[in-house]
Amino acid sequence: MNKAHAIVLAAMCLFASAGVIASIRIIPRYTPRVLVNQVGYWPDMDKVFIFQADSKALVSGAVFDLVRSDGTTVLRDQPIAYNGSIWGHHHGTGSFTTVTAAGTYHVIVKAGDETWTSPSFTIGNDAYDNVITRAVQFFYYQRCGYAPGELVPGYVGHALCHADDGYWLDEAGSWHRKDLSGGWHDAGDYGKYTEDMYNTQYAVYSLAYTYDMLNGTARDSLIRSDLYETQAPDVVDEAIWGARFLQKLIVRDLSGNARLLCGIFGQDRGEWNRFGYWGIPSSETDNVANTSDDRMSGALKVVSGDQWYTYEYGTSYVNSIGALMAAAALARTAWVAREFSFWDAQPCSPHNLVKNATALHDSHMPMILNGSLTVNASKAWTDLWPALACTVELARWANHTGNGTAWTTYVQEAHALRNRIMSRMNPWDGRDWVNIFDTIIALEHHDLVVNGSIGADLAAFLDDYGDQSVIPAMGGNAFNHVKSSAWVQLDNGTYVLHEYYFHYWGRNWFLSSASAAAMIAYNVTGRTELKRWAVDNVLHWIMGRNPLDICQIESLGTHNLPIYHHRYASIPGNRRGALPGCVPNGIARAPPITDSGWWKVPDLPWFDMRVANPASIELGDFRSNEAYITDNAGFLTGFTTLVAFWP
Repeated sequence: MNKAHAIVLAAMCLFASAGVIASIRIIPRYTPRVLVNQVGYWPDMDKVFIFQADSKALVSGAVFDLVRSDGTTVLRDQPIAYNGSIWGHHHGTGSFTTVTAAGTYHVIVKAGDETWTSPSFTIGNDAYDNVITRAVQFFYYQRCGYAPGELVPGYVGHALCHADDGYWLDEAGSWHRKDLSGGWHDAGDYGKYTEDMYNTQYAVYSLAYTYDMLNGTARDSLIRSDLYETQAPDVVDEAIWGARFLQKLIVRDLSGNARLLCGIFGQDRGEWNRFGYWGIPSSETDNVANTSDDRMSGALKVVSGDQWYTYEYGTSYVNSIGALMAAAALARTAWVAREFSFWDAQPCSPHNLVKNATALHDSHMPMILNGSLTVNASKAWTDLWPALACTVELARWANHTGNGTAWTTYVQEAHALRNRIMSRMNPWDGRDWVNIFDTIIALEHHDLVVNGSIGADLAAFLDDYGDQSVIPAMGGNAFNHVKSSAWVQLDNGTYVLHEYYFHYWGRNWFLSSASAAAMIAYNVTGRTELKRWAVDNVLHWIMGRNPLDICQIESLGTHNLPIYHHRYASIPGNRRGALPGCVPNGIARAPPITDSGWWKVPDLPWFDMRVANPASIELGDFRSNEAYITDNAGFLTGFTTLVAFWP
């Protein structure tokens, strides 16, 4: 969301103590850093830290100790292997893989008379037990039309907000009143977005995916804070919360077709005001329905002039892919909610969720598939995975309820979509398209649900995908951080393929989804380098083993961001704008930078590291520091897939 001007990284490193919002301190900047996964390690995984310094000689001459929290030295004077230089620093790696005993540890690097100490971390089978809990609690704090309390100590909630959301415009220009409250604040502003398939509907789908994919002890470890008194894990309750909002957005157009409304935004003196309100969420409107400040549904093309969305049914409604993504989300939520009888008598019961998903499917699938099951030629394969996910979820439900006719219909549709996708996508596309990662997830789910096993063609594709996309992106740095590529236009008008590590935007969503695809490829092919790639990115990079030494899951690890881009900074007691479990946009390319010329500046890692000002409201740079439900949803997908397929 374009809302702020970037600030150049000052010559300092800001450390925020985890779990206490007000406790932010500035420490002197230092160059040598001992970079670790600040959350921890499972006993059976490789455990490698990175020593980052400005001198090759310093790195090459260093050794390390591994020390328990009680002061016991477990490893002493172990070697550090020089691993080259990148992003202005030299790097070396040290391994403590042989240590498997549960406990809390830290690394001490020694060179001459100097020492440098890493943040502490745990080793244990429960090292990541709080990760899903925190990532889901982020959504609780983002709730709109609700009054979230201080669920996590030190992180204040907010009073009831936007309870009066509720107008929409039909294709003939007539306004209608409907309760459109609920859902989540989509990002660092208070809007609720649906026009992109990666908005609210993607978040609901990812939450349901998280519960659906886990089993055994991983599922048993999910927190049940009983927000709804449902006895269901919070991840299921949160999926239901989002699904309830999606159901409210379903209306009938003038021809009787089920449509999904565009997002919810405010107005100021009769003009759309997407970003103009900067106060506490509970004061933007009076929370009383049918008054002049009620927010309403509006297309981004109308609200703020955005030109990159298509409107197949007029600007009142989202396009077919966005609606089918919502249908997939509703149906998958129904699947996980069926285990908890509390929901059976609710408007968001599994039966009603499937009923609404079916209505969206029936009204929008003809835009994708004609009566002879031929895919619309205008639909790019990169946009087809929500349609495939929708048909697979409805097929699974039909099989569950014994509806053989529906099962046959949905399976035929799913096969047609799968065949189209498999015939069009290329294994090298993984370095350019975020959509290919979710396409791989959808294809794997199709094969297991519909066919009972992975098809030989998909297995072969995943092997090629590893060779042509994942493995080539691994080289060149100690972090095993993914290198990507994009077509950019030179000043003379020609296009070239530009490879990069850091984009205008942070890429935590990209990294997480790519890690999910890599873990699926590992599970199918058995190639351990694909597992390593996923671990190094969705775990180690996001959890602190990155060149900026930041754990990018708020309230976990030792060093969190000192400031976020979120209007919650206006809430007393939350000047950082922090939400527990927030996975921000991520490390971006350093400024000065513009959206159109981002690739022209040096490819260096950057976070906005200003300290929050307790006396005024300031927001961090939106490119790197913004809270965005898509990032958390993508992270849940990537992390859950890794847990599900860990050997």
